[in-house]
Amino acid sequence: MGALNVDYEPVGAKVSLDGREVGISPMVLNDVLAGAHTVVVSAPEYESTTLTATVNEGETAQLTGKLNKDEKKLIPFNSNGKHGWIDKTGQVVIPLKYDDAESFENGKARVKLNGEWFYIDKQGNRVK
Repeated sequence: MGALNVDYEPVGAKVSLDGREVGISPMVLNDVLAGAHTVVVSAPEYESTTLTATVNEGETAQLTGKLNKDEKKLIPFNSNGKHGWIDKTGQVVIPLKYDDAESFENGKARVKLNGEWFYIDKQGNRVK
């Protein structure tokens, strides 16, 4: 076992380890299994980052840095039961057409169209 020290700005960014939310930055996570782990750091208004941390037995792995502001922040809007997104100037980026939609995270959003759920990117293109 080892430890993982995550010190990312902004303070309060969410930290996930191997797909499970484990706390907020800055933080030290003890009793982490030795080996490679996927760490995601995310915060509203910032671009999320995915990192690989290698934890060695009896040591503390360090991850430090700063998330970039999300300059392409999209704002959800809906009308008559349809969902779409606009940018901060009010320009429509993704037109109203989805039956349901979730927020963008890591550059993609889960949407529902004609009973089917799938993901789109910030240009409205279907992605995996």
